[in-house]
Amino acid sequence: MGVDLLGCIASLFIAGLAVLSGLWFRNQTKPTVALSTPITQSDLNYKFYLTPFLFGGAFLCMLVALADPYYSKEVSFNKASPLQEQGKPPPVEGIAIYLVLDQSGSMEGEVLNKGDNGKRYQTTKLKLLKGITEKFILGDDALNMQGRPNDLMGIVGFSRGAQVISPLTLDHKELVKRLKKFDIMRANDQDGTSIGYAIYKTANLILATRHFAEELIAEGKPAYTIQSYAIILVTDGVQENNPLDKGKKWRNIPIEEAAKYAADNKIRLYIINVEPEFASPKYALLRKHLEQDTALTGGQFFLAGDSRTLGEIYKEIEELEKSALPSSQLSYLQDSPVEKVQKRLQAAYFAPWLMAVAALLFLSALAVETLVFRRVP
Repeated sequence: MGVDLLGCIASLFIAGLAVLSGLWFRNQTKPTVALSTPITQSDLNYKFYLTPFLFGGAFLCMLVALADPYYSKEVSFNKASPLQEQGKPPPVEGIAIYLVLDQSGSMEGEVLNKGDNGKRYQTTKLKLLKGITEKFILGDDALNMQGRPNDLMGIVGFSRGAQVISPLTLDHKELVKRLKKFDIMRANDQDGTSIGYAIYKTANLILATRHFAEELIAEGKPAYTIQSYAIILVTDGVQENNPLDKGKKWRNIPIEEAAKYAADNKIRLYIINVEPEFASPKYALLRKHLEQDTALTGGQFFLAGDSRTLGEIYKEIEELEKSALPSSQLSYLQDSPVEKVQKRLQAAYFAPWLMAVAALLFLSALAVETLVFRRVP
């Protein structure tokens, strides 16, 4: 049980003083009521003691409510992982994939999109990207995508810089929730397409995850074993750094150098460009360089034109990035607790109830004054 102690003492003191003062003043003079309707001494006694009691009780409840009294206790609860909630044990091995998605202003540009019914319509590159990426994460029967329930997945957004939208997680429903809120960077000072920096930063995020997993394994603790690592970067442009980052080494790191860094750390890189104009001859040399950079890591460069093509690219990557074991044969932590026990404080606050009682007493006092003891001369 807890309260705001100082407020409670002050409230009780004021309430007590108010009630005692009211009773003292009432006792100084006997009430006299000149009415044509006869009234008994019993009625006067009820009126004299009942209404002050009701008004005083209402005032006292309001003052105590101001102290905000509450009762709290520590309770334990079991928190299951998303896979456990589906009746499945948590996987202990798989692939770690970061989806690195362009959120520069140009992603609001429109492209021609082909729907499931074969009809074409205009949509923004951002909506196209989000829709197909969601299907890649959760799976889609129409595109024959199985989803990746056993793999860690995360999202990084990039424009001028790179921001972690979601770290690597098995909670793919939460991942999709964050993907739905994913939007372009609308501030002018945050615009840009820092592809090299996004690759370099994401590679370091993967290295940090790998380091912590290795530490847990060294200590003999249960840990998720990451079989391989991949970065899937989707953009609609070429590397174009913000002028405000002039002279900053890492913000201006070339794609070739970032790709080599990923290759040195055994991270495969896939780059998908969703800008139709990028297929034109003037970008031929740049496409060749991107093909070489991704091939260096064991990955690939793709050029997408519409949703069907982008879906096919994701499907191809899904086939390339297979777990070493089929999902039906993955090993699980059989000896680990199925649920993780956590503790938290559970509190019940009394102020709303006290205010309700105060209102009830106050209304009762008014009813007694105006209806029960009222006499018409």
